[in-house]
Amino acid sequence: IEICFPAYSKGSILSLQIEQNSSFLPLKRRGVYLAMGNSITQQGGRYNGYADIVARGLDLDLHEAGVGGHIFDAKSIPFAYIEKPLLITLAYGTNDWSGGSPINNSRVFLDRITSLYPLTPIFLLEPIRRYSPTTEDGKKLANNREGISLLDYRKELRSITKNYPTVKVINYKKLMPDDPSLFIDLVHPTDKGHIVFGNNLLRILKIRL
Repeated sequence: IEICFPAYSKGSILSLQIEQNSSFLPLKRRGVYLAMGNSITQQGGRYNGYADIVARGLDLDLHEAGVGGHIFDAKSIPFAYIEKPLLITLAYGTNDWSGGSPINNSRVFLDRITSLYPLTPIFLLEPIRRYSPTTEDGKKLANNREGISLLDYRKELRSITKNYPTVKVINYKKLMPDDPSLFIDLVHPTDKGHIVFGNNLLRILKIRL
């Protein structure tokens, strides 16, 4: 039996009735998938969100740690929230880029997360496509206030992660196709977009884990 609760409201079971002479069997304890990121990850924790799809596909319990508007912020992880997760994904960068945050913030964050989880495989998801307020091809003022394009920001992220053996990068093109209809507001994936995102990520992780 699978019971799905609302993603953004509190839910509880007040009573549970079973047939006479029925019995319960405890579920096997599963490993934990820690999904960290911004609002896209926050949405990704709901049923058929990208993180939910990955967790179910890998038979892991999902701990979704997505926060709307979040960036690479090492101070947000003062301690290990989860003990020995089997998998961590990091989906930051789009807010860092659009807000002009220093790229060095990602380095400080990776220092912190790898010190907390030195043995856990970590996958950094490159910021996925965004069609607003700028485009991928350099047109329509596609640079942030620091004069950096999203494409260049991704390149810098890839360069930084080379210094961390347990951190692997997944290219944004492998996560989401070039299709604006898969985005609600040209930044956040639609329900269908999350399914595409989740299935693509799951397929990659099954190969690389």
